[in-house]
Amino acid sequence: MNKKIVALVFVSLPLFAETPPCDQHTVTVTGTGSVKIAPDRVSFTVGVFTNAPTVSEAFKTNNAKTHSVVDALKKHGVKDAEIQTSNFSIQTAYDVDSMKRTHYGYNVSNNVTVTREDPKSVSELIQAAVDAGANEANGVSFFNSDQNVARDAAIERAVKDARLQAEKIVAAAGGVLGKALAVTTNAVPSVYPFNSVTEMITVTAQAPAIEAGSNTVTYSATITYELK
Repeated sequence: MNKKIVALVFVSLPLFAETPPCDQHTVTVTGTGSVKIAPDRVSFTVGVFTNAPTVSEAFKTNNAKTHSVVDALKKHGVKDAEIQTSNFSIQTAYDVDSMKRTHYGYNVSNNVTVTREDPKSVSELIQAAVDAGANEANGVSFFNSDQNVARDAAIERAVKDARLQAEKIVAAAGGVLGKALAVTTNAVPSVYPFNSVTEMITVTAQAPAIEAGSNTVTYSATITYELK
């Protein structure tokens, strides 16, 4: 009786996870758009620094000069709601250049910040503060109360820029650009924070020459387009 022997051979084959193919039917580009806008608000800080042998003398002298500065600003049109104390300090004064810490009285500093409309008035107001006794000035900031119009215009320009880029890329590759599938917009920070322009103030005998200029609002638009 013939016996048939059946041999079973098991072959081990490597298993590979199927990698989904990359989507080759889209193109993604980023465009930018900028709009210049004239500022309609201004903010600046002025103050009085005094040094005297006693705390009482330093405080009284500083207080009198600060009141004169505030009164002068208000006489030139600054309203109560537009002026705010931004810093007040009393410190012991030392001679930092000496090998020993030599005490030489007390320092009192009082600063007020003015925020108001009419950026063109800033030079006149700073001059009035200096004439009244201010001997400290931190900076001038020009900004806008409402940037929505500039923002919308900047986004529109960014979208157009992205579209032009995509059309050129696809045309060079011999394809046809389709509809937008995804859009992301972002504000692009300018050189100065919050789209404001900041200038240092130099106190001189004449009113400082300060120009408001214009602020720049910039947005980017990243768009993914369909390829036909």
